[in-house]
Amino acid sequence: MLSPAKKSTLWNVIEKGAVLSIQIIITLIITRIISPEDYGIIAMVTVFFSIASTIIDFGMEGAIIQKKECLKEDYNAAFFFILGMSILLYVTLYFYAPYIARFYKLPQLAEVVKIGGITLIIRALGIVPYAKMERHLNFKSIAKISAFTALLAGVVAIAMAYKGFAYWALVAQFVLTSTLTTILYFVASKWKPTMQLSAASFKNLLGFGLPLMFTSLINGLYGNLYNLVIGRKFSERQLGLYNRASTLAGYAPLNLSDLTMRALYPIFSREQDNYRLLKEYTLKTLHITFFIIIPITAFTVVNCRDIVIALLTEKWKEVIPFLRILAISNIAFIFFNIHINLLKATGNTKTLFLCEVLKKGVGIAIFIALLPLGIMAIMWGILATSIINLLISSYFIWRKIKIGLWKQLLQGVSVTIGTAASAVAAYWIAGFADNIYMRLGLCAVMFTTLFILYACITKDSAIPFFKDYYYKIFRKR
Repeated sequence: MLSPAKKSTLWNVIEKGAVLSIQIIITLIITRIISPEDYGIIAMVTVFFSIASTIIDFGMEGAIIQKKECLKEDYNAAFFFILGMSILLYVTLYFYAPYIARFYKLPQLAEVVKIGGITLIIRALGIVPYAKMERHLNFKSIAKISAFTALLAGVVAIAMAYKGFAYWALVAQFVLTSTLTTILYFVASKWKPTMQLSAASFKNLLGFGLPLMFTSLINGLYGNLYNLVIGRKFSERQLGLYNRASTLAGYAPLNLSDLTMRALYPIFSREQDNYRLLKEYTLKTLHITFFIIIPITAFTVVNCRDIVIALLTEKWKEVIPFLRILAISNIAFIFFNIHINLLKATGNTKTLFLCEVLKKGVGIAIFIALLPLGIMAIMWGILATSIINLLISSYFIWRKIKIGLWKQLLQGVSVTIGTAASAVAAYWIAGFADNIYMRLGLCAVMFTTLFILYACITKDSAIPFFKDYYYKIFRKR
């Protein structure tokens, strides 16, 4: 039988694997149809949606999952507070929509804000039932819901894009995804709000969630700072290029790391006093994540030009240097996500807040210093920021949980060596093919074969890990 950690991780993998596959295919199709300018327009308004979503949550989702015993009053208090915040923020955005459009000097943004902003209320309704399912490790239902909604909303968006709706196709995708997901969360969780409320429950949740909210708000403001400034200082085209590069570069490291921590965070919370077990889980998780992410990143960087031209067409070729730099810098997110969840699970939310303030302060300073030098200087600044912030984040983890950066880095040394050797050999062999699609396919096959062979020869611990999943899941059938 699989342990709770492995079961939850498995269903997260299934969910993310299915959803990511659907999202990647749909994104590639839509990206081939619409222009960088269209993506830039959507990126401009999602800045405000993202920040508003952070305030709406108020750390309540994390508080519900982390709490050792969650009562009906806790769920109800969180639900009505989140719903009230979402309505307040939507009304605020609705009335400020013309000013947002004026800020970017694009009149069409006002209607996009008003219509797209309704997703704030819709998503707010689903936060508590989703947190309830996460708390009870019901990732199987989450997996099915995510795959279904991603596919249906994606098909609608593709149809609208073909009909010439441009950026409105993306707006429709957001609204439909939010609506379907929220409805199905209520159905799957079998939970509905009641008026059974408690001031003590609200106070308790707020005490834990408030530092998380400020932490998330800082992350949200910082993460959207680039979209805000690039869209204002440069153009919607440059913002569209940056936005697509950031999304494509982050698909693997951000989503795989996120799915792992979504599965392990409830378990980390249950074992929050057992630092030995937390350390063991952390190092194993890092190695398994490296085993997947580092090869994907290397393949992307080495074959970036062919990937962009083959999948996105020539009109997106300006995204190539952005994609290479951001793909490398996003490796640091693997560390950041684990560090954040370790501090949350162990109740060190104030330390987490301080850590994030320092990290974002460094990032903003570098961003401001490089802004006059142009968009490429900003990209290199993102890479430098990732390295510096890794040192800052690791310092706090060492102080609170006694896991040193060196031990964390060691989990990726063997994988990096095997990846480098396999990438060089595969790229050289594939270079003999003239056709771009044949070259990409040959490089992918050779690279994967060589890397797995290296892992087997060196007896990498990831191999028995995946074999264990295979035998316990498929052979038992």
